Amino acid sequence: MSGQSNVEALNRFSKKWGEHLTCEGNEVFSGPGYAMLALLLAASARDEVLCEMADALGVDKTKTMEQFKLLRQLFSETEGLCEAIGVWVQPDITIEERFKGAVAPTTIDQIPSDQKVLDAWVSKQTHGMIEKFPVEVDLNTLMALATVVTAEAEWKIPFTEANCRWKGDDYIAGLKKSTSNLDQLAILTGEGARISRLVCETDKHFDVHLVAGEESDAPQKVLSTAIAACSANSQIKITKGSELKIGDKAAALEVKKRMAITKTPLLDVTLPAFTVSSTHDLLEKKDLFGLREAVNTQHHNFPAISATPLAIAAAAQSATATFSAAGFKASAVTAVSMVRAAAKVPSEETHHIDFSLDRPFGFVAVDRFTQLVLFAGWIMTPQG
Repeated sequence: MSGQSNVEALNRFSKKWGEHLTCEGNEVFSGPGYAMLALLLAASARDEVLCEMADALGVDKTKTMEQFKLLRQLFSETEGLCEAIGVWVQPDITIEERFKGAVAPTTIDQIPSDQKVLDAWVSKQTHGMIEKFPVEVDLNTLMALATVVTAEAEWKIPFTEANCRWKGDDYIAGLKKSTSNLDQLAILTGEGARISRLVCETDKHFDVHLVAGEESDAPQKVLSTAIAACSANSQIKITKGSELKIGDKAAALEVKKRMAITKTPLLDVTLPAFTVSSTHDLLEKKDLFGLREAVNTQHHNFPAISATPLAIAAAAQSATATFSAAGFKASAVTAVSMVRAAAKVPSEETHHIDFSLDRPFGFVAVDRFTQLVLFAGWIMTPQG
């Protein structure tokens, strides 16, 4: 995705979304997954809808279609990432040719009578990671739109399976790895938090950051700090693992002196494997997602999609992520269903570092070159 300002804007949106999570259980979401659909809708909307959605994403309202194309290009051309778009309409709804051109290549089909047809499309596009279409369609649904974003890769250096400690004395199935690259670990300080970050490098063009704070730190603050650190203009202080001294400590991290055959410092990592899945009802936070105007049934909200007046009836994102010994994979499906709106004319020394994740922690999947945050989430209870 060219243009650092676009990456910065979407990372700020992901940061904002992370701050609104409840984190009462496991959570995962994709800011770009929502942004891809929102940018497309905003570029096709009446001015009030356009302004609200652009403001929510923090982007220039005059460049929403351009940014949609750039974001889609990032996922379609970056190794390890992929995307898909689906559009389903009732037989009597005519889609504007310009909109068809904007979403091509894509699936454009008639709304099926059986929801399982949409479920099958989702399963195919997410490589089986997600099995259900996020919103229900019924006889009142005139149109459904969905975007899919997926990240999948193996680790440059695989983990091995091993039991790991979790929340004190309990042991669960986990993973371990040792490396001489101490700088895969860092301490991030800023925004009222001091957190530990482990960068897990994949064999594709993205990495996964595992982040942990102190037990007193709110999960939202830990994720917020981790995402803020991805910014090119970040005010977060980053202390690399190679800069740490014996006795230094942070969340899940301790630098120790240890007898060894060589003087090569080592980073020992133990952590739980996990699979996390979430579904987010986007209309529960209309202001966060810029959807208050888009659900207004008194206006023709999306004139560039169809001459038929449309309003959003439901909006949701289903997301999942799996961190295993072999690699990382994640996918998000963001969808809206639309109903008929009123046809109203619109208005205007050798040291050794131990990193052991034995407490709830966050993760952030980040494009290695642009630092765009692809997926983020919180693990309250690992479920391998």
